Amino acid sequence: MSENNENIQINELKEELRKVLEKNLFLEEQFKIIEKRNNDIEGISLKLIKNQQKFKNYIEHSVIAILGINSKGKLLYINPAALELTGYEKHELLQRNVLKLLISENERNQIKTIFDFNNLRKKSYETKIIKKDNTQIFVQVDAIKISDNETVAFCRDITLEKLAANREILFQTLYNNAPDGIFLINKDSEIINCNKAYSKQLGIVNEKIINKPFYDFYTTEIVNTELLKNINDSLLIEFEANQLKRGEDILPVWIKIIPLYDDNNYFSGSVAFVRDIKKRKKAKLERLENYNEIAAQNEEIAASNEELKQINSALYDSNYKLEESVKVIEKINFELEESQNQYSIIANNTGDFIATLSFTVNPKFVYVSPSHSKLGYLSSDLVGKSALSFIHKKDLPKTLILLKEYLLKRTKKLINFGATEKLLTIELRFRDSDGNWVDIESIISFTKKYILFTSRNISVRKEREEIIQKQNAEIIVSNNKLKALNKDLIKSEETYKNIYNSTYEGIFIHDANTGKILDINTAVTEMYGYTKQEILNLNVNDISSGIEPYNQENAINYVSRAAKGEIVTFTWQAKNKRGLFFWTLITIKKAKIAGVERVIAVVKDIDEIKIIQENLEESEDKFKQLSELSPTGIFIYQEDKFVYVNKSMTTISGYSTEELLNMQFWEVVHPDMRQMVMERGKRRQAGEKLKPRYEMKILRPSGESRWIDFNGANIVYNNKPAAIGNVIDITDIKKIIDDLKMAKEKAVESDMLKSAFLANMSHEIRTPMNGILGFTQLLDDEELDFNKRKEFLSIINNSGQQLLNIINDILDISKIESGQINIFKESVNLASLINEVFEMFENQTAKKNNFVTFKMDLSVNLKNLEIYTDIYRVKQIFINLISNALKFTSKGQIVFGYKVINDFVKFYVKDTGIGIPKDKQHIIFSRFGQVESEYTK
Repeated sequence: MSENNENIQINELKEELRKVLEKNLFLEEQFKIIEKRNNDIEGISLKLIKNQQKFKNYIEHSVIAILGINSKGKLLYINPAALELTGYEKHELLQRNVLKLLISENERNQIKTIFDFNNLRKKSYETKIIKKDNTQIFVQVDAIKISDNETVAFCRDITLEKLAANREILFQTLYNNAPDGIFLINKDSEIINCNKAYSKQLGIVNEKIINKPFYDFYTTEIVNTELLKNINDSLLIEFEANQLKRGEDILPVWIKIIPLYDDNNYFSGSVAFVRDIKKRKKAKLERLENYNEIAAQNEEIAASNEELKQINSALYDSNYKLEESVKVIEKINFELEESQNQYSIIANNTGDFIATLSFTVNPKFVYVSPSHSKLGYLSSDLVGKSALSFIHKKDLPKTLILLKEYLLKRTKKLINFGATEKLLTIELRFRDSDGNWVDIESIISFTKKYILFTSRNISVRKEREEIIQKQNAEIIVSNNKLKALNKDLIKSEETYKNIYNSTYEGIFIHDANTGKILDINTAVTEMYGYTKQEILNLNVNDISSGIEPYNQENAINYVSRAAKGEIVTFTWQAKNKRGLFFWTLITIKKAKIAGVERVIAVVKDIDEIKIIQENLEESEDKFKQLSELSPTGIFIYQEDKFVYVNKSMTTISGYSTEELLNMQFWEVVHPDMRQMVMERGKRRQAGEKLKPRYEMKILRPSGESRWIDFNGANIVYNNKPAAIGNVIDITDIKKIIDDLKMAKEKAVESDMLKSAFLANMSHEIRTPMNGILGFTQLLDDEELDFNKRKEFLSIINNSGQQLLNIINDILDISKIESGQINIFKESVNLASLINEVFEMFENQTAKKNNFVTFKMDLSVNLKNLEIYTDIYRVKQIFINLISNALKFTSKGQIVFGYKVINDFVKFYVKDTGIGIPKDKQHIIFSRFGQVESEYTK
């Protein structure tokens, strides 16, 4: 009994030991997994810290001001460039709201919008800010919202660029709006540019002027002269020419051509100024013609006046005689009213038109003299007809008023029908037989029964008077034209002076022989700070740095070269009245002013431009240095070509710099993503707002695929739209992330499988344990006979052996997991091995049921075949496979054996059990894998 108890205690100790070992192995495996995870996480964390440090270094050393702003406008962080831009200390700036740096309420409202746009969108704009010293500067702001409560702003000082742009706009405005035509020609005399005034002079659009030889637009006498040769040899050429104009024969113009030279003093082309002198020539001709015409007109007017005097004298005499005749006729009519024959004789023999009308409101012709034939009428054509029908309708009112007045007087007997009654004179238009209107002057007298009209034709006199009036009007117009021309000349001179004094370039006029300064424009006084009189009394050293080569000797040499006809252009270090140096660009050329040879120096202040250029060069050098040192791949592309790549980009892509610069930007992209990247690149360059950052796959020349993190933005490069890209190779990171995901999935799966396995093992262990404990309690019965006791002990022994096998299996699994299992190889006879396994399971199969047949399949020819292996492990495999077959086969057969295929032995176990579904066959060799996780299934 004590021996049994001892065995039970040993078994219990073994069981506890197995449990401890099992738990230790499980914990060790879990520790290894966790340790591997920690190592992976630690590696990623180190990379993240390293990248964060790099990012921080980029921000701290960036020449661009970088500011972090929260949703209320408060500054969260700033880099040193931001302090330099604003002039504040770091603690001062962090206490301020970014809105307080802006100048106007408008700009404050504008910047508030950057806190409202969607996440990861970018906004760019220009604004003015106030520095700590209260100076105002222009800045370019690029803002990106990186979270709901944080926006990053990149700021750049563009004040000098603004000034340069404004000056460029001013120059272009002056150039395009100059009243004179201006064109530039190359050394082959071809026009390479022209302003609007020149295009207007020719009546042709710019496209049809550019690249044409300038002499194509002038008459042939220009080509036949030595003009083209003189352009290269002379300082300045002035001449008049006939310019061809569309729709007209020629346009007289005055042309001034000034040669241009490059930095090496080689002739590079010319600039020409063209002035329309058509009006000036026409004015001269008109003045001469007007003077001649006025003289001729004065002579003609004098002759006409003399003639008029004679006509007036004759008219006066005629009127006097006419009045005398009328008085005689009236006297005759008064005295001999009934003596019609005598009156007719007088009327028929006078040259005037004499007519007698009835004294009524609508008077009719009673008598007309034969002289009316001059008007194309016979007496019969007029007598009895209304006189008013022959008078012009515009003259009828005054005629009717006169008649009504005398009719009224006659009715009231107020008329003295005698010689003392005053004669009336009236001018009328009378219609002749052809329907034309003839100007006549009539003297009217009245009798008791008739109205007497004595008239004469005054058309000739009228025409002469109109001619005289017209000539007088033309004289007045001519005088007005002369006055207007004089005003234009005065205005032209004033315009020239205004242009001379209003240009931004300083102009010096020198004596061609001595180099002495004779005159300057207003820009010179503003540029140098001296008055005009002060500068005229200075020499070149007084307004120059005096440092070689910017001294008097070199200046005289330049003037001397210009006096010989050379156009000299050079940079010069000038000095203003305050003693400050500044850079200028000077062009010296020869010119003829008022017929005297002079030398003109045109001075342009390029100090700010030079500073901007130096700053741009320095900024570009810094960018290139930073770019070349950056581990991030950086490239710039325009249209579809790379125009810049840094060293890291060649490392990431696998292409050399030369190869990339000859490629389209999307050629490095993997074919799977090429179309998408190409479309996004074109849309980004077109100005469309796109998500700046995304992942893409590239293809190296070796055929290797790599994943990159791409971040793009629009920029201007060499004054053209472009795009910049920043790329980081994230292939290894993606692999680490994928591996971590897979490891996590495996760990979870392994954990679940282990749980299921342990549940199963617990059931497997509990079964023999129950047998051992149950039958051990039955052995306590003293009345139990020997056979029963022996049967119970046999069951306890089998259960113990079964439990030991399970524990050994668990230990083997632990050894396999930890790599500690040992293999002991020896020479084994295959037939003996198979027989031993068959005998082991033959009885178990028979005991289970009579529905399962257990067979072994041995090749007769291979009974003596031996192999070199670990017989214990081969038996263990067979035992596991056959035990599993027995467990899941309720009827049919179980067959096991081997076959020799070439140099290998193929072992097999086949059964007619429930089998494994196809979708579960992949887990056969997985750790702790089972088709059903629950034992009862």
